[in-house]
Amino acid sequence: MKNISHPLLLGYVPYDSSLTHPADRRRFCRYAQRKGLTFEIADPKKAYDVVIVSEGGDLSVWSRYRKGKVIFDMVNAYLDVPLTEIKGLFRGVAKYVTGQCQRLTVSYWKAVQEMCGHAGAVVCGSPEQADRIRSFQANVHPILDYHGMYDKVKENYESGSPFRLVWEGLPHNVEFFSEIRKALLSLHQKFPLSLHVITAPQSKKYLRKFWTVETKDILPSFPFPTVLHPWDERTVSDIIRSCDLALIPLPAGSPFNTLKPENKLLIFWRMGMPTVTSAIPSYVRVMGEAGLSMFCRSSEQWQQTLEKFIISTSARSAAGEKGKRYLESHCGEAGWLEKWDAVFESIGKV
Repeated sequence: MKNISHPLLLGYVPYDSSLTHPADRRRFCRYAQRKGLTFEIADPKKAYDVVIVSEGGDLSVWSRYRKGKVIFDMVNAYLDVPLTEIKGLFRGVAKYVTGQCQRLTVSYWKAVQEMCGHAGAVVCGSPEQADRIRSFQANVHPILDYHGMYDKVKENYESGSPFRLVWEGLPHNVEFFSEIRKALLSLHQKFPLSLHVITAPQSKKYLRKFWTVETKDILPSFPFPTVLHPWDERTVSDIIRSCDLALIPLPAGSPFNTLKPENKLLIFWRMGMPTVTSAIPSYVRVMGEAGLSMFCRSSEQWQQTLEKFIISTSARSAAGEKGKRYLESHCGEAGWLEKWDAVFESIGKV
């Protein structure tokens, strides 16, 4: 493992100044902690050896920064958002009007493109995203989140009644359960079910700042028990492992969501949780490598796949073990740190 040159003045542009956002905790901040690196919240008026800019930063400012090297950490697939979607059409204007950006950028897609081109290196979440980014930046490094806080492993795959389904994620994504509502309603006619949702009880609908939304009000309703658990690092692993099967539904036909990296799936696998997902490229890729086929392209596939794993304890156990073995052989912390080392090396800072 390489050592970063010292002394090195590092600035970081976070999602949230509290550094509690998952993308802050699980990405650069974790790397800095493990490497013993100190950094400060970056000020664009100051000179730094390296500034690491997250998607939470003011891209209108940092795409013009010339006082040090820039690493752009872009987790989401903003380059693939159609220009007619609200994420691309109004995001730049909204950020300017609300003071989150100093300069008006009519097209947020264009702002992301310029940021990729300006940076000395871009870090993203998956090989699929990296292929897209290379149109604007050759020095691209796909690096997953760090998942080590989920360190407890499921040991008992016997299920009780009701059969316990579980999902964990950001609150606004609970809307994705509408994608599998029909399948769950059909299964409810055969099996007693309960759904356990682990997330924040409320969130901001726009730009992580405006219009408070109660999570319970946007979660599709089901005629079986649905339990909302507040996300807490101290309890999340225990709640997940107490359930029988994990779900990751995503909306079909949405480039922003279908190009998500495999982080959520790997979090469940780290705990030995059998997991059924939508068939996005990253999930299909890693399941193929793990010898699993638990991804679904239609409501009918969701119903058939879920029924198989609801019925069979041995199928759940085998899937949990295969996922855990894949995680252990492909996603160790040493390799993760080396990938971040390579980013700094690529811009001459090792």
